[in-house]
Amino acid sequence: MLPSSSREVALLVLDVEQSSEYIREVGDTYFSNLIGTMYKRIKNHYLASDLIFLKTTGDGFLAVFHTVETAYLIASELLSNPPHDNIALRMALHWGPVKTGPD
Repeated sequence: MLPSSSREVALLVLDVEQSSEYIREVGDTYFSNLIGTMYKRIKNHYLASDLIFLKTTGDGFLAVFHTVETAYLIASELLSNPPHDNIALRMALHWGPVKTGPD
């Protein structure tokens, strides 16, 4: 078994509400580009130096930050200025310890 440790992080999950319905309306290529736009906004954000991990989830993304303040600021910006007018975003933000491994 590989050794693990615990550390406090902010987990941010953001996704497009009713994504299946939205994909049917706009098509999967357009939807993938929309998710890519959100991903790039996080990756290139001026606070991205606080980012530990970022992964798309199909209809949004999971991001892990060192501080809850950064996660909240980035989430607030995306919620107040979504990448497209016709979508609603859902967000979950958690601060607390997580187990980490060597990978």
